[in-house]
Amino acid sequence: MEKPSLSRLKAFALPVLAAFTCLSPWLAAQDVTVMPPALFDTPGNPNQPDTPPALRKEWSPVFPDGLRATTEPSYIIFTQRLDEKGKRTSRAVNDLNTAFYDEAVSKGFSDLQYTPAQKGGKPAESWSWFGVIFNPASASDNAANATPRLLKVAPVFVTLEQWIAFPKGPRVVRGSIDIDTAGAAKNFKLEGKASYARAVRPAIERSLAKWQFAPARKDGQPVAASLQLDFVLQVAPNPKVGDKMPEVIKQTRPIYPRAMKNSGMVGEVTLNFVVDFQGYVQDPSIVRSNNPNFESPAIDAVLEWKFKPGIKNGVPVNSRMQIPISFSLVDDFGRSSDVKTAYGMNAPTKKQTAQMPDGLRYDVSPNPRGVIYPVYPYEMLLDGKKGEATVAMLVTSRGVVAQIAVATETAPEFGYAALAACEYFEFTPAKLDWMPTDAVTSIKLNFNSDSVFVTDEDRDMLRLEKKSPQKIIAAGKLDATPKRIVTRQPPFPLAALQENITEGEAVVEFLIDTEGKVRLPRIVSSTHPSFGYIAVQTIANWRYEPPKSQGKPVITRARMPFGFAAKDDAPSGD
Repeated sequence: MEKPSLSRLKAFALPVLAAFTCLSPWLAAQDVTVMPPALFDTPGNPNQPDTPPALRKEWSPVFPDGLRATTEPSYIIFTQRLDEKGKRTSRAVNDLNTAFYDEAVSKGFSDLQYTPAQKGGKPAESWSWFGVIFNPASASDNAANATPRLLKVAPVFVTLEQWIAFPKGPRVVRGSIDIDTAGAAKNFKLEGKASYARAVRPAIERSLAKWQFAPARKDGQPVAASLQLDFVLQVAPNPKVGDKMPEVIKQTRPIYPRAMKNSGMVGEVTLNFVVDFQGYVQDPSIVRSNNPNFESPAIDAVLEWKFKPGIKNGVPVNSRMQIPISFSLVDDFGRSSDVKTAYGMNAPTKKQTAQMPDGLRYDVSPNPRGVIYPVYPYEMLLDGKKGEATVAMLVTSRGVVAQIAVATETAPEFGYAALAACEYFEFTPAKLDWMPTDAVTSIKLNFNSDSVFVTDEDRDMLRLEKKSPQKIIAAGKLDATPKRIVTRQPPFPLAALQENITEGEAVVEFLIDTEGKVRLPRIVSSTHPSFGYIAVQTIANWRYEPPKSQGKPVITRARMPFGFAAKDDAPSGD
């Protein structure tokens, strides 16, 4: 291919440059300004740098689509701590709308690199901030008629107490200002009368003294104009303040699940979650529990909790926490209720115990301290079939089920469902001469139409499937794929392992109701029945964000594949 001459390149480039010149006012109309990093003033800090850090490369965030129709400027303020090498060690983002942040700057911000701050000409650790300003098309600096243009912002610093007083969501105060013909901001007026917003008015006015604007224009001449703005609040870092863990200020008690009241079981669920920098619980997950039926109420309770956020270097930060939540069924006077259990323990007689081999004899039988209700086999529930199954178990001196087998069953489906549930049982171990020991015991589980194994919500969902299946919304019509917020991994089923089966697969179908709870899980396929039933038993206790269609909670149908391997610690749902 012939290489073009310089003259030909110039001939081609000139009309392109002319076209670009014609377009440039439009391209500059909606633009993004990245302010250089500025140091926080931390009085009394002997390590306060004298020169701020700097970006190593120019950064050009995109203009968010969600801001293109507005006539108001918007901005984001980033707070970060950099070490003496310029590496970010912590960060915080204060913005008006998380969606704008995600769209405009989330990817690029993570890749930013800095030259470190300096103190006396030497690299130093620093706390700094910088703003990213989004000016709308109406504020174009090339138009004869324009709205005020935001040139420089400054953080609005409030006290931690003022900051915590705001309701859930971004700490934002809306107000209006007058911009004179010199670009100075005057006459701040607060929108709304909430006491927590009025309390931070002085902080906003102090910050506004550092802001800069270009005045509005009419026919090319500066004119006075009013402008409405949202002001983002934040707490300034203070290295003199020690680090603090979150402190709970509102604690909702968990509700003992109605479906468990016939069992009277005591339960404990250990949760791991994040207390975000606003003091709200995010991303709860189950670490362990002795009864998965208590997991959903535990999640419901902790999501209602409110904290004073954790503090690091004087700044509210996200903090990870782990706590146990206990459940017990008590009456109005705080006494344990005397209720029937939903299962029958079949402990051997003393004569049978005496005939057992060494290592399995005991004085005190094992006692379940945590149970899980089996999932009623879907096909049997659909057909209204009743039944029962008795499961024999070897319980170790640690209270763990080590071997398991069906002793009696009226149908294989009930036997496998009972096995899957019993694998989750935990026991206080048997004792011989007051010492924990291994023991054999059995449990009888009854499946019938009035069984506590089936909730009223499950029965309602079954009727819905039969009579109004059109009300179950297809996954393709959802606004988004529901996010899993509570999961647990299935154990490798002992029933398969005892048959020398070391791997397997299962596919489970289920409904997700308007609260995000799994309903009526059923086996679509499995390479061995035990894989299907353990997958169903596991997924019955998962939780999702409520599925939505056109912004409204709906019921939807989903499928989940599971893979199992005996050598894996945790088989996973993909």
